[in-house]
Amino acid sequence: MPYPHQFIKLTGPERILLNREITRLASTGKIRACRRLQAIYLSDRGHTYQEICESLDVSYRSVKE
Repeated sequence: MPYPHQFIKLTGPERILLNREITRLASTGKIRACRRLQAIYLSDRGHTYQEICESLDVSYRSVKE
């Protein structure tokens, strides 16, 4: 059974800030926080919960919360 999904829609400036923060967090080793922002980015790009879970190798609960 596929996971339900809710898409997040970001504005252009929000996307820019999100990408900068993902890069910053990745470079400082804050992987957990980085994955959270990556999930938001993927949702904005139209990925389903299932696709996000598989892409980031995290549980459904992690993505849903």
